[in-house]
Amino acid sequence: MPVYRFGLSDVKVATWTAANSYGAAVDVNAAQMFEVTLETVSAELTGDDHIVDAHSKVSGVTVRLRNGDLDPDVLAIISGESNASSGTYDKIVFGETNRPYFALCGKVLDTGSGADTHFFIPKCKVMGNITFRMEYGSYVVPELEIKGVYEGAANGFAMRKDYATAAVVAIPPA
Repeated sequence: MPVYRFGLSDVKVATWTAANSYGAAVDVNAAQMFEVTLETVSAELTGDDHIVDAHSKVSGVTVRLRNGDLDPDVLAIISGESNASSGTYDKIVFGETNRPYFALCGKVLDTGSGADTHFFIPKCKVMGNITFRMEYGSYVVPELEIKGVYEGAANGFAMRKDYATAAVVAIPPA
């Protein structure tokens, strides 16, 4: 029987420190979209008036992430800036800091059996702008474009992991 997946149940982010080594996972609050695109590089060899060979392989991954809030701890992980927290406020000053690598893991539920699927991006960084759009009558819903790179043979560019029963999102997946 086919398995159908619906919605987005959870997304977590963690600092990437080295191959298969990560900081503590932090929840991405009110995640609305976690779109994973495996990028492909391809070429055709032509000769003798036809295609004689074709080659393609994954060359990277692009992720679009949209959520209802960027909590200061999440923002610090993805921006590389520090969250200066006190008892009365959180403060992040955006300067000339190089953007760091981090990991992402998103979870989607099976509609029938209680199983779930996790998509893990082991090494990535924000490559586009981080935009906070604020307007009357609307929530602030930041959207990010993220580029994933090859992290090594254990995790590759991305990993899809299916669980027979619902599992907690972890970085890296258990």
